[in-house]
Formats: sequence, C-alpha cells, structure tokens
Amino acid sequence: MKNKYDNLLYIDFGELSPEAWTGAWEFDALSEIKQPTIIRYIPNQTVVQFWQGPYWSKETKSWENDFTNLSNFYNNDILKGIPICRCYTPIEVNYSAELAYYIESPDVHDFCIYFPADTFEERRNMQKLVFDVIGEVLGELGINTMYENNPTANDLFYEHNDLKIGGEGKYRKFVGSLYKPSDNGFGYLDFTLTYKFDYELANKVRRIENDINIKKYDVDDISDMVGGLLDLNPTIDSSKMDLDIVKKMAEKLNYSLDIKSPTNELKSRLFKRGHRRMTEKDWYLYGDNSKFPPHPYRGYETVVGDWIEPPLDDDGNVVTDGFT
Repeated sequence: MKNKYDNLLYIDFGELSPEAWTGAWEFDALSEIKQPTIIRYIPNQTVVQFWQGPYWSKETKSWENDFTNLSNFYNNDILKGIPICRCYTPIEVNYSAELAYYIESPDVHDFCIYFPADTFEERRNMQKLVFDVIGEVLGELGINTMYENNPTANDLFYEHNDLKIGGEGKYRKFVGSLYKPSDNGFGYLDFTLTYKFDYELANKVRRIENDINIKKYDVDDISDMVGGLLDLNPTIDSSKMDLDIVKKMAEKLNYSLDIKSPTNELKSRLFKRGHRRMTEKDWYLYGDNSKFPPHPYRGYETVVGDWIEPPLDDDGNVVTDGFT
C-alpha cells in the first residue's frame, strides 16, 4: 500500500538549555504537525526529569489528571543546583510507578516521532518498530537487545556480561518510550537513548523520602537495572548512531528522509514554554496544567519549518480575530 506521505521530516535541535529541552516535549503543541516528523533534542547539562500525565483512564474513557506534590524533591538539598524539569507528557499506558523520573544529560538523547496513527494498536506497533530498528543497529555491533511484547512494556534492554550482578543473560534498560495520540490523525512516540547514565544521582533521587512511588524497579542500586551503551562499548559514536537509527526508521517506513534545521522562532517557542514549566509553581510543584493553552500558536504556522510571528495590536497583545 502506498504511503500518503513521501518524506519523514527530521529536525535535529541538538543540545538545548533545560528550559528549551523541557519545551521540546510539547513540540506538537507548539507547531502543527502536517507530515511524519521526528525531532532530536538533548539537554546541555544534567537534569532531573519528572513526568506524570495526564493519563488515560480505562474506567472513564477520558484523560484524567494527578496533582502530585513534588515539594519534597524540589526543596531537598540533595538536588540543590541541579535543574529539575517537570515535563508535560500525557501517558496512554500506565505502569508500576506512580511518578516517572529519569536522569538526563548530554549523554542521554531524546527523540519524538509523529506518524499517521488513529488507534492504540498503530501507536504500539510504532514502538515495536523503533525497538526493532535500534536492535538492528546495535546488532551490527554485536550487542543484543530485548523488550517485553506486551501493551504495558515501554523499555528496551541490552544484554551485558557484568560480573557485578551476574553473568551472561542479564539485561539493563537503556531506552524508555511512551506513546499517545497527537493531532490531525497523527500519533506521538518518544524514546530516550541512554549512552551514559548517572547512577549516583539516580540513587540519591530514589532515596529522597516521599509518599510517591518512583521506583519502577525493586533494587537498591539502580545500576543493577539501567545502563548506558558506552558501558558496553566506549568507542560508540553517539551522533552517528542516532543518525543511523533515524535513517533506518525512514527506510522501514518507506519514507525519504528530509533533514531540516530548526528555525529560531521554533527554538524560541520551546524556551518560552519550558521556562513557564520550570518557574510556575502551580505546574512544577503540583502538576496543575490549567494555565497552559494546548495550542498557543495554532493558526500562525503556514507549513512545518515556516513560522510567522502572530499579529499584535497597539498594546502589544496578540490579535486573535480571524485565527483558529
């Protein structure tokens, strides 16, 4: 069957400030998706990331919200001086921890792909394809990977031979992924590719006293379950591997790869959104999203990659008449 689209648009943001990186998780709110698109974005320093929904409730068949108080994390001296980012990421499939967290850094690379998908099954199948593609690329380096084939599984593991925790046949997580519906008939899938992981900081976060279960894995030392690819092979070129994965994804989807640079306007949008996420207490402490419009720029784009400034009145306010 012929694809409706010919190209996969690839926008590489490279390393971003914590604010812009936080905003990148909402790319489809800050730019209208009109074709299959993949973005790559990396924090330019170590950050502690939390995210928690909204989540899809099977009971009410609607999106529900948790207003989890993160004060114990934000006010803890252990994390003093380290940016903490509570990212907005609706979660279609829930799993064992009440609140998701990760330690991100310039050695942890994030991707979001937006692709035609109207159903849960189509989004789940895209996750399988991404995991299979990563497995193929790593297989060429002699690295075996594994994931659980069930609807709630969202991690990809590599096989290692670490005598510290066992022998052959042991696995560590190095990719996490989430999917959800996006707009205009597109699905959203993010995946995080870990080259180095800050085990020490992760263990400190896990030991902070709180009433929230952030421990997805029941281990004392997170290095027993999570690792980075450079632990296996320190000669891996992460930039080359990232591009190899993107190219192979385009090939598997029968798309030509269309590589574009992000505009300054789009980078500014990411920063502005992320800055609000990191400075407005209703959001970063309690997860109250009510003050954040879902599509603050909708109607002002022409095509992806071609953004125009919204019109302003004499007082500097955005003119909304005639725009949707």
